[in-house]
Amino acid sequence: MKIKPQYCLNGEYFYCDDKQIDITNRAFRFGDAIFESIFITSKVAPLLDKHFARLQQAVKYWQMELPKEFTQRRLAKQIERLCNKNRLFQGARARLTVFRSGKGLYTPESNLASYLLEVDYFPVQEFVLNEDGWKIDVYTDEIKYPAKAGRYKTAQSILSVKGSIYKQNNNLDEVLFLSPNQDVVEATAYNIFALKGSILLTPDLTSGCVAGIMRDTVISEVGELGLRVEEVSFPLDILEEAEEVFLTNAVVGIRRVLAFREKRYMSIQTKKIVALLNEKLIS
Repeated sequence: MKIKPQYCLNGEYFYCDDKQIDITNRAFRFGDAIFESIFITSKVAPLLDKHFARLQQAVKYWQMELPKEFTQRRLAKQIERLCNKNRLFQGARARLTVFRSGKGLYTPESNLASYLLEVDYFPVQEFVLNEDGWKIDVYTDEIKYPAKAGRYKTAQSILSVKGSIYKQNNNLDEVLFLSPNQDVVEATAYNIFALKGSILLTPDLTSGCVAGIMRDTVISEVGELGLRVEEVSFPLDILEEAEEVFLTNAVVGIRRVLAFREKRYMSIQTKKIVALLNEKLIS
């Protein structure tokens, strides 16, 4: 029997066809919201501590106030319960959206935050590298300006939407955003790494890239493979000189890049990094 999907709003559970959010919602009107996309395996989020820490930083920056009872432990329990309600016992993807409650125009009537938790089916229970490497290029219509808000996942995601349309229209798997200095910042939903010898290069957070959960995990773990990470300004020349290039995302893990324009890449160390992540986080 097909089940009716459910979601969790401020700790209460509702069927998805029971709409509890009205048209005055500030996330809808002003993009006044932040979110986390979370990988779930067997009803557990292996990187929940990192997600919760980033969420707390984002809430502070957004000047919202989370309910005192909203803790990491409670969130873990709600993820597990919502997976049970939706019969998602293996792979799943959760989205946690935190938005400012109340009405008002640009000036809010309240800074209290509400939260919406959703879970969806995800086809794998561990990080799986794409066998066919991706073809990437630069998004040329706009640039990404550095801003502290850019470190967080927000409802104001029009650049990623436009970049995704661009890649569809240009037969690409992913596109890169450039800074005003023409340095690489990130992709539409991914951070980027390039391997030169034993050094992994990735754009510094001052570039305006998202402080990615998988980015942080790769930085903290790859030393075990004899690799060193350097956070740098990332001109396009790095992509021409690199031996391997990959993209990171908290849900899918790592996406191997095969080609940037005419340049081609290997994936020897990339495969080892994926294996290391599964050993550390999933096993």
